Amino acid sequence: MLHVAARFGHSELVTLLLQRGALKDLETRCKCQKSQAPEWDPGYTPLEYTCYGPSEACDSGSKQQSVPIESVLRVIETLVDAGAERSRAAFKNAVLSGFGVEVLRPLSDKGAVDICVPEEYDKGPEEFHWEGREYGSKECIADERATFLHMASVESNAATVRGLLELGADIHACDTLGRQPLHWAVSRFQRYWPLFGPDDVSAKLEVLQEMSAKVEVLLQSGANPGRQDRFRRTPLHYAALQMHTRLFEPLLRHGGSLTVTDEDGRSPLHLLADGQSYLIDNGRADWFDSAEELDVSGREFATVLKPYSTDIDQKDALGNTALHLAAGRAYASVLELLLALGADPNIANPQGQTALHLACDQQSRTWYDIIGPAGGPEPWENETDRRHKRMRTLLIDAGVDQSIRDAQGRTAAEIEREEASRISQMRQKCVDDFPERKKGWSWETLAEEYESRHQSPSDWIMYR
Repeated sequence: MLHVAARFGHSELVTLLLQRGALKDLETRCKCQKSQAPEWDPGYTPLEYTCYGPSEACDSGSKQQSVPIESVLRVIETLVDAGAERSRAAFKNAVLSGFGVEVLRPLSDKGAVDICVPEEYDKGPEEFHWEGREYGSKECIADERATFLHMASVESNAATVRGLLELGADIHACDTLGRQPLHWAVSRFQRYWPLFGPDDVSAKLEVLQEMSAKVEVLLQSGANPGRQDRFRRTPLHYAALQMHTRLFEPLLRHGGSLTVTDEDGRSPLHLLADGQSYLIDNGRADWFDSAEELDVSGREFATVLKPYSTDIDQKDALGNTALHLAAGRAYASVLELLLALGADPNIANPQGQTALHLACDQQSRTWYDIIGPAGGPEPWENETDRRHKRMRTLLIDAGVDQSIRDAQGRTAAEIEREEASRISQMRQKCVDDFPERKKGWSWETLAEEYESRHQSPSDWIMYR
């Protein structure tokens, strides 16, 4: 009973229970089964449950019912006065629940908890990094030596970050991969995007605003935006990788650089052009394969970056410029941004390809991209087709030399004709495979039906 009363902030009931003999339960750990009560994590004491949020201060990343902060404070005071141990688990719960300094301070007073001591923090690969990324990789945000400030930076809110700093947290503390709390703060998409459905636009934008607020708190408190981790990536690299363009200006304003390269020779602009996460389309959050815009248009965002030094034609370890990567990924808005910053469209990579060659070469398109939903003005045209068309127009308008031949002796126009023929044949082959139902079927329906008949999308190789 004491655990339940503490969990839901019923201070009067906690006091009554303690007066009637519940003192023996102060350090008793709950033995409920997670399968029987999913909202209850087993093994917590009453004080640890009190701090097991979310609080009213916690942001939209949590879906649980909140408890007023005043109630939490009264319960904490009652339990501590009765002799409850102020454990690290209680403090950690308070951090992850979004509480500010008013709750964190009584939990750590007089050295009860050393907030600078790191510990393991790993919520599991399905929550903290993209599918296929292994623990300890460049994209994994989980570590064996994370401080409470690291945790708050990715999991909590600006009030908690500010409270920890006020209590003496080390803003320059590094995890085992050399990442400081600022690295974690700009990587928060990896943690929270899977919790939202495609229509939860306002909730997604709330998370983005809270993310920006935490980054501002860290920067104003002296965080180093130029700090490189074990992979030689700065916080700006991770913001770029996730295409979170609203973080570029504050990071650059506080000393971040667009020219620093990681171990692959890639600058933040390379990672922006090769982004593998989620995009924001004019204030609307969406998935990368159904949206393609930045927070603002490429030309508008160029005005934000122009005051800062950049080598726009810098090549990575494979000899590609950011413009090559944007063209290969079919990110037309990023390509527009790079051209507005003065990127040279005539630079060739080691394969002799200019950005126009890559914009015309659609070999990297997935099976769904090719037979996916249509709806364009041209027969069989879908969103990816329109993006490739837009990129070709942008590059031609920028003055690209269309006569340049790649290492195989092909011009971009020749590649375009080859790809158009191949994709047309692939689409027709798909329709021919379903002669009894081909009339009226959308490409999306055909794709789903074909996938249901084959074990793997790799079977689409037969159409290539």
